[in-house]
Amino acid sequence: MRRPPVDPPLALRSKPAATSARIRNVSSKFVEMLSGGNTAGAAALFSHDGVFEDRSLNVKIVEYPAINRYFVRVNQKSPFGRGVKLGHVVGGDAGGGFEWASSSSPVKTGEDALSINAEGKITRVMRQH
Repeated sequence: MRRPPVDPPLALRSKPAATSARIRNVSSKFVEMLSGGNTAGAAALFSHDGVFEDRSLNVKIVEYPAINRYFVRVNQKSPFGRGVKLGHVVGGDAGGGFEWASSSSPVKTGEDALSINAEGKITRVMRQH
């Protein structure tokens, strides 16, 4: 027996998601830097002991220097490289997530979840595409 689809409550359909300025700012900087090829700038957004995980590739990169090297190596080949555009952003001051779209890759969309420390540095990114 199939269940009928459940519509979200009207309150959720009519209000935009609450998003802090901090998560929106960090997300837009991250996308802007990687999209423009500024891999060093994107890596500098991470805390020294930050973690970058790409769940689709089963890759986990730990600490700022390794994250920087990884971004340099994959920026031209990754779906989340040059030309990527920022989509929907949600979250608060401690973290959240955003959607992205790529016109230069066979993988057209994905999402990143971010954790941010008190200084505004990224402590963890989990990517799915």
